[in-house]
Amino acid sequence: MAASRACALQFVLRQQCASALRIHAHRTRTASPFAASTRSGLAVASRCGSVITCRRASGSLSTNSTHHDRDALAQWAHEVLFTAIPGGNLTFAAIYGSAAFAQLAEPSREPLEGAGTSTASTAKKGKMLDFILATDDPAAWHAENMQRNPEHYSTLARLAGPSRVAGLADRAGGVFYNTHVTVCGRLVKYGMASTATLVADLTHWDKFYLAGRLQKPVKVLVCSDEVREALEANLTAAVLHSVGKLPDTFDERSLYTTITGLSYAGDPRMVVGENRNKVSNIVDAQLSEFRALYKDHLAAAQLSAVDGVSGGLRRTTPTPLPTIISDDNLHKTVRSSSVAQMLLGILSAGPVKTVTYAAEKLGKWADGLRQTSAS
Repeated sequence: MAASRACALQFVLRQQCASALRIHAHRTRTASPFAASTRSGLAVASRCGSVITCRRASGSLSTNSTHHDRDALAQWAHEVLFTAIPGGNLTFAAIYGSAAFAQLAEPSREPLEGAGTSTASTAKKGKMLDFILATDDPAAWHAENMQRNPEHYSTLARLAGPSRVAGLADRAGGVFYNTHVTVCGRLVKYGMASTATLVADLTHWDKFYLAGRLQKPVKVLVCSDEVREALEANLTAAVLHSVGKLPDTFDERSLYTTITGLSYAGDPRMVVGENRNKVSNIVDAQLSEFRALYKDHLAAAQLSAVDGVSGGLRRTTPTPLPTIISDDNLHKTVRSSSVAQMLLGILSAGPVKTVTYAAEKLGKWADGLRQTSAS
């Protein structure tokens, strides 16, 4: 098993050599021009002792999923969030989830006007914004963040301490989330992973928790070269694995639906706790983002366009494609990581936030049932 994974990984990485050479050198550490504005003193959040002072940002922060709005959210992250939490030693940061990327059947959302108020009622105007973060030393990061933002952690997490929090994350799905926290009027969930764990999951699918989330469109804010290479390998591996599950001729929606479904196959939340139409809702609302994300990775699976068929794809060779892991083992991996991460969520969120989060998930599950019965 280990040898077959290594061979598959070597194939994937070879396929990525050409695209990796095209990566701009300036994307090391920061992949956004907004980082410069933060360093030059334009940040809209400043720390005075243990209190964050927030001023009104220019424009408004909307959760409508357009490129312009995602850029505004990225600017908010660099100017506000990365001032409120330790942001100087991140190797990766990305915005993901339905607050930044639309899903079908989502209820209408009101924009959050500015970042200037810190009231809970204002925070509730926008959907919770999800972040994945990584650093080389998560224990040190949590130690600093616990000093800055103790209220972001549950009592259990504070009692466990930063080293144990980081260790438990590595033994679960690889990430420790602080959820339902308010930063300058914005409701936020941010998860911290170690760089080593993130890279290992992206290249070996040993947990397939972060790797699965990063096979869907995200807004990358910070990215080191090491993580960038692993991200590219993960996308190519997703194409290779998914094409092997499809007939010789298929459409692009089928490909992206298969890719998106990888991280949900075996997840117990898909039985109770998630919208059963989540996969199709994601793909149908984000088709253009999927195209942009995977356009440089289709060649690895030896695909060509079908003449006269919009979005049609065809394999140009019958040679079996290499995969990192079998479907059965992938389902077991997803199930194990999801259960471990749910248990860790009780520690990270505490009982009150856990009940709140569970209620939100059950609401989405009920929405899925109504959507299925109506179709």
